[in-house]
Amino acid sequence: MIREACRRFTWGLLLILLDFRLGGFDLLPDVIGWLLLYSGLSLVREEKDAFQKAGRMAIPMALLSLVTLYNPPAEPGTVWPAGPLGVWSILLGIVYLVLTLWTVYQLFQGIMGMAEAQGNRDLEEEIRTRGLQYVGLQIATLAAFGVVFIPVLGVVYLLGVLFGSVVLTVLILRTMIRSGRELDGGRTEVEFEGGDLYE
Repeated sequence: MIREACRRFTWGLLLILLDFRLGGFDLLPDVIGWLLLYSGLSLVREEKDAFQKAGRMAIPMALLSLVTLYNPPAEPGTVWPAGPLGVWSILLGIVYLVLTLWTVYQLFQGIMGMAEAQGNRDLEEEIRTRGLQYVGLQIATLAAFGVVFIPVLGVVYLLGVLFGSVVLTVLILRTMIRSGRELDGGRTEVEFEGGDLYE
């Protein structure tokens, strides 16, 4: 059951954590990611309280993410988004970011609790590390709203955050896959690294 839950967490987080847009449209819709996350949490909600907390937020986050499916590009020569929401879309983005941080952190707490209960200290430490890295990246993302106004430095900073986001997402997905294997009584980490993602 935990393996299937982690499989859904993996795909859900891929859609939620990465944000690629074309003409303002989200190419990796968060709403699908939140629904996958909810379906995975529904499989393990009785295991840890943290899963229940994350599960209660998943559907509201899916609804909120519908607003972010299309973000009008910024007005020429400015950093403010176009469209009727204008600067309010930035405030909405900050709220969405904070709520996503809280929900994903609860997910990490739940998986970390299961690893602790099974005595898997190495996996527990890896999940804790990924959680702290994720929190740090989100703080860096929030800081971007201020740094973006600084010429040149703002562009470099945003590129750095984007690169860090992609790298950390890959690491988190690998941790989810490993969690599904080891918490479900699967192979060890060494065997995982030399084998398929899922059997």
